[in-house]
Order: sequence, then structure tokens, then C-alpha cells
Amino acid sequence: GRPQDVEWAWDGQRVWLGQARPITGASATDGDGFDDPAEVLDGADLTTAGIGEMLPGVLPPLLWTIDAHLVEEAFRRLLHDLGLLSPDIDTERALVRRVRGRAALDFARLRALAGSLPGPAADELETQYFGTRNPDGPDDEVREGQTAPAPSPGRLRRTVHDLRVLRSRTRYATEAATTTWAIRGILAERPHLDDLDGPEVLAYHLRLLDLGARATSAELGISADATASHRRLEQLLGRHLDQAEAQRVAQQLVAHVGFTAPLGPDASAAVFAGPTWRELERTPPTPVAGTVAADEAHEASALTALRTALRASERWDDEALLAGLRLRSMRRLAADTRSRLARREDAKAHLLALGGEVRRVHLHLGSRLTASGALTEPTDVDLLTPAELRGLVRGEASVAPQVIGHRRRWRLRNEQEGPLPGRFSGRPTGERGPEATGERLEGWAASPGRFRGRVQVVTSADDVLARDAVLVAEATDPSWSPLFLQAGALVLDRGGPLSHAAILARELGLPAVLNVPGATRALAGREVTVDGDRGVVIVHDGDGAEP
Repeated sequence: GRPQDVEWAWDGQRVWLGQARPITGASATDGDGFDDPAEVLDGADLTTAGIGEMLPGVLPPLLWTIDAHLVEEAFRRLLHDLGLLSPDIDTERALVRRVRGRAALDFARLRALAGSLPGPAADELETQYFGTRNPDGPDDEVREGQTAPAPSPGRLRRTVHDLRVLRSRTRYATEAATTTWAIRGILAERPHLDDLDGPEVLAYHLRLLDLGARATSAELGISADATASHRRLEQLLGRHLDQAEAQRVAQQLVAHVGFTAPLGPDASAAVFAGPTWRELERTPPTPVAGTVAADEAHEASALTALRTALRASERWDDEALLAGLRLRSMRRLAADTRSRLARREDAKAHLLALGGEVRRVHLHLGSRLTASGALTEPTDVDLLTPAELRGLVRGEASVAPQVIGHRRRWRLRNEQEGPLPGRFSGRPTGERGPEATGERLEGWAASPGRFRGRVQVVTSADDVLARDAVLVAEATDPSWSPLFLQAGALVLDRGGPLSHAAILARELGLPAVLNVPGATRALAGREVTVDGDRGVVIVHDGDGAEP
């Protein structure tokens, strides 16, 4: 009932079973154990649009568990406030998915929920995400498996929806202001973590996450409001200009508005609780504020374009007054959009500043666990789940080193595979790209997966292996197992698929190519890709010198 490494023999007449050993590690298709299962992803209409900005890059277990929960709950609250939360969404995560370590959105489910909005909301949602109602065919076709848009609902339903939107808009604006004020207070009174014991730090951590949940919900709500306001501006302009011109003029009207600088180098750079600008040794961007004269010039240019379009109307003389009213209406809507965009970016900046404080707590706890021997280094805390982190801090649990190593390797492999497609179904295969034209060595495909890294030739189990190096040796025995936990991939001069090295590599999810004669002489110090699926080692440089 589970995968096995089976040792067997054939004596010419009969098959003999030598031993069967359960494979205790995840297989190459299981990843690090945090991706959504195949039965959930297969047939789903998934997208990285939008969600790729909220949760960018490969997310290790700790960040994924925290951030996916915050974003999922924010989506649920927004849908609930609009009266769209379907009763069938009863799982912990129904909208935010994880594929190859990266975040994706269940677009089909979101589109189905939007379909209950008044008007052609589902088509509008697809237009906002992909620029067309049907990215795979003509706009007047219906995607396979989807039903045609329902007729427009009655006036009463529209009125009820508009009231919900108005109420939600007010509540999210208030919530954003409240959480911004609370975050400023937190940052002004940050405790000295060394003065707190483990349970006190964990309590502070939960307090930060609770505020983070509120701030994420508010940020998503006012972001949706700002996006809708900008869309209304485009639609108003689109009554008199073609689509491309309407979009250009709308952009002119909101120029120099909406970007807020991060609140210092200790803010998370990209994702809540992720690495800070200081940790990445990067300088936060500084917004270039537009001058009043420049802003007025942008608005004047936009007004001129609209006025020209109105003057081209056959009934301009009869509707000059109406045209003037439309111009004033457009200017009011543009000012409103600028205000909402600025509010959205301010909320985002404060959310990432709070994320930086959560990051400080994570690294502090990682340092404590490293000092106690539970982790190898503080940043390994990212490879734990929140439950594992709490258990380790309280001394109530332990996490095996091979588990940490397995998750670390999968994080690197997912990063090397590159981003997900904009729209896909199932678990797409990472882009391999063109292979190098350099030297190519072949051997046994002993453990699946691909990994690119720098070779370190090891001659003894007592040698010190750099983390994530490609371990190359003549042969290994069980005493080498601790080195396997550090390696990113394995290449051996000798050995086959049933050797101890192959069995352990498969258990650890370590790409491995064995029985590569002369590997230790040919690969020392080189950068290579180990392809455990095809049993090849590809050399990417030719100098053979240590980096």
C-alpha cells in the first residue's frame, strides 16, 4: 500500500524476494509535501495573475502556511461582504493553491462566484485578469465546461448589491485606517525579544499574526475598491474614446499617485513575514514625487483628449452643457481614483512593515533553536510549519534533520524551475530550457529530479560539505548519510539503482546519477546540472576551478 525499494533475485527459474524497504521520504512528484495534491489541481483552472503579486516567488513552509491563510481569509471576507461566499467553500483553502512551491488562484471557482454578481461580472473579471473574456478563443465563444452568462438581474438585486459594496467600502476604509494606526504603534514599541521567554515570544508572534490577518483583509478590500474605481474611470472615458486611448488617458489622470515607499529597511521586501530589505542587503525604493506642475500637465493632456473627442460629436453644439458636466464628472472620478490608489499603497506598505516585525521574531526563534541544536542555522526556521515552530520552542517536539534537508532541496529545485504559467491546469512541468552544449556525462538514473549547483568532490565521510553543493565521490557507505542531508544532488563514480546511496537519495528526494566513471576527476569545482530523471550530468563551465 505504499512505495517500496525492493531487492530481488532471479535464479533462472524463480524470483526470490531479498527485502522490501518502505520509502520513507516523499517521492519526486510529492515535492516538499505542501503543494496541493494532484486530485485537487487536475482539471482546475488556475492562474498566477494578481496572486503572484500578493504572494510572489517560492514560499517555504512557514511563509506559505502563514501567508496563504491570511490571503485566503481575506478573500473569504471580501466575498462574504459581497454576499458571494458559497456554502461549498468549506475547506481550509479553496481559492489559494500551491503548485511547485508557488501561489496560484483557483480562477474557475472565483469566476463562478463572480457569476452571481449583477451584470456580466464573470466576464468582467476575466477581462481584468487576461484582457479578454476568453483568452483561448474569440470573445464571443464560451470556454469549454462553462455556461453562457446569465441574463442581467433585476433592479432590486442591483440595488442590494450596490448597498453591500457601499457598506463594504466604508468598512474597509475604516479598517485600513485602524490597522495602519495599530501597526505604527507596534513598530514604535517593539519589545526586546531577548528579554522574553519562549512562550512570551510565541504569544507576541500570535498577536502580530492576528493584526496581520486584519491588515491583509483591509488591504485586499481597499485594493479591490481602488481597482474598481480605476475601471469605472476607464469605462467613463471609453464612452468617448477607443479602448486603448481610454486606458492611456486614465493612466495619465492617475500619474505620480499610488506608490508609497516601504517603511524603512526592516520591512519585508516582497511578501508578509518574508526577508526584509536589510536582510537582502538592498535599498528600499524611493518614490519620485511628481511636481504639481507635472500633475496638472498630465490632467490637462487627458482633458484635451476627451474634449477633442466630445467636440467630434455631431451634436456638440446641442450638448455643450452636457459635455461640460461630463468633463467635471470625469475629473471628480479621477481625483477619487487617485485617493483610493494612494490609500491602497499606504495599506500595503504598512502590511509589509508589520511583516518585517514578524520576520524579526522568526529569525530570533531560529537563532534560539540553532543554539539548542534543533536547527543548523536561523534561516532554517522558514522550513518549519507554525505548529512545528511552536513545538520546538516549547520543547514538546522535534523535527528530523532529513526533513529539513528535504524541504530545503525542494525549495531550491522549485526556484530553479522558474515561475508558473499565467494560466494552467494541474501541475505544469517546469521549463527545462535549452541544454548546455558543454560536456555531458551519463550514468544510472538513480533518484529523480533536477538540480543545478557547484560540485564539491568528497573523499571521506568526515569531510565538511558546503550546503547545497553537488556531492561527487567515488562511492559512499551508510556512514556518509549526514553529508547527504547537506547536499543538493549526488553523483558517484560507482554504484547502481539498488545501492545504499540510491536508496537513501530516493528517500531524501535528492537527485542522483550513479555509475559515472571518472566523475571525481572531471567535475571538481564545476557548475553542473544533475538530471536524475535521465541519468545525465551536464557541465555548464569548462575551467574546473573552484569558485
